[in-house]
Amino acid sequence: MKHPAMHMMQHQTGTAIGVDVVRFNDLIKENGVLARALGKAQERCSRLIAEQSAEIEQIYARLEQFRTRQAELETLNTQLRQQLGEAHHGLSMRAQEDAVKLTRQELSKETPITVHLHQKTVLCVGGHNGNVTNYRNVIEEAGGFFAHHDGGLADNQSALDASLVAADLVICQTGCMSHNAYWRVKDFCKRTGKQCVFVENPSTSSLTRSLQQIAGDDRAIKRNENQIAS
Repeated sequence: MKHPAMHMMQHQTGTAIGVDVVRFNDLIKENGVLARALGKAQERCSRLIAEQSAEIEQIYARLEQFRTRQAELETLNTQLRQQLGEAHHGLSMRAQEDAVKLTRQELSKETPITVHLHQKTVLCVGGHNGNVTNYRNVIEEAGGFFAHHDGGLADNQSALDASLVAADLVICQTGCMSHNAYWRVKDFCKRTGKQCVFVENPSTSSLTRSLQQIAGDDRAIKRNENQIAS
């Protein structure tokens, strides 16, 4: 026969073990629930990470496409700018050639060149830069050498003095030169007796008429010299 105290202890121990078993089973169930929830959360995180990684790769791919397209457009833009510049240059050259042809046609119809400069150097002071080529053509067709000074608008003033000394004839286009250059030319030609004609209209026809005037003055001077000699 068991002792009453021993029997009570066994009863209490059995009860405690039963409680622990129930609690243990509950913890196992809870742990299973938490493990499944954690697994699902990890799956969702993995799926989101994979989706975001795919989106990032697509963004990088599109960015690379944009960069490649940008490089192509920059190359195309450079080519178009170059072609546009060449087209402008070609049009400018064509316009100058047409202007020269038209001027020659007009001169041949309206103001024919009937003088011969006998390789004299003609200095044109002033005038528009766009007409310089036409001036050169007129003087060279008349048998002279062409020199030009813009009349102080851009050329150095000291260069004007040197050009005046080297010239045989001077044509001064008063409407397209500085006041300082005008008085320099006038004073120099007066002091040296160098032939000089002042014109207001900066055109090739005016230049031709000026050459004819100089030629007429030369003929008048020679006639006077011949009359004096005789």
